[in-house]
Amino acid sequence: MSTKNGINSHVFIPKSILNRFAVRDEKNNIIVKYIDLNDMKIKSARTASFNTQIGYYAQNNEKILDQESEARIGSVIVKLLKLNEGDELNKKEINALYKFLAYQILRTDYFSEQLKEKLRINIKNKDIKNIMIKEEKELNIVYGVIKKLDIHIIVNKTENKFIMPINTMYTFNGESENDYIWIQILSPDIAIVFMPEGKINEISNGKIESKVQILQFREEQNEIIDGFNIRAIGAQCKEKIKMKYIIGRQKELEKYLKIVNK
Repeated sequence: MSTKNGINSHVFIPKSILNRFAVRDEKNNIIVKYIDLNDMKIKSARTASFNTQIGYYAQNNEKILDQESEARIGSVIVKLLKLNEGDELNKKEINALYKFLAYQILRTDYFSEQLKEKLRINIKNKDIKNIMIKEEKELNIVYGVIKKLDIHIIVNKTENKFIMPINTMYTFNGESENDYIWIQILSPDIAIVFMPEGKINEISNGKIESKVQILQFREEQNEIIDGFNIRAIGAQCKEKIKMKYIIGRQKELEKYLKIVNK
């Protein structure tokens, strides 16, 4: 939505991603459910207004986010949801995954805070994000680094769906400190795992040369989905932001809220 003061920007999560977790209420509004980790309650909000702020991103940057990130990832998600055994993504679609991660990193407060600390500057996070989004379009600063990462694409065929932090992603260390792993949630059924270069080859004992592998999780992997979701909650609890939210379907939110409250 656009006003005389600018576009009503979705600060962290694109509306297109939110809609994949959304349902319609009795008034036909498209709403998203979430756990507010500040008071441990399940709440709801319209996707059109959730995590929004008028004029947060400049209009040119809104266009960049739409064209370079959100539009590209949308078609990839549709393809993954219709995936047949043995299907693969093409180079353009794989690049869309890296691009989306790059721009989502720039949308986080964590990135801005780290940059301010490193450069010893005192600038609003909003201003840093707007500068960096423009720079990313021209120079591929973040994309140039993360495009080297290996990717596991997880298509969740279980009844237990993914839940998503407010930044759409979280990180953790693998078997060693050098195994820095990004988990990005694109829908209740799709998660992207970005791993150090060569990790897929290592895990497969040299049998797989590809940098990208698509995995379909069935009911026997249900506990692994639990692991992902609990880790997402833990990571969000540690974030130094006011909006400590976990987005998901009602069923999963109730389940994990009970686990957290034990």
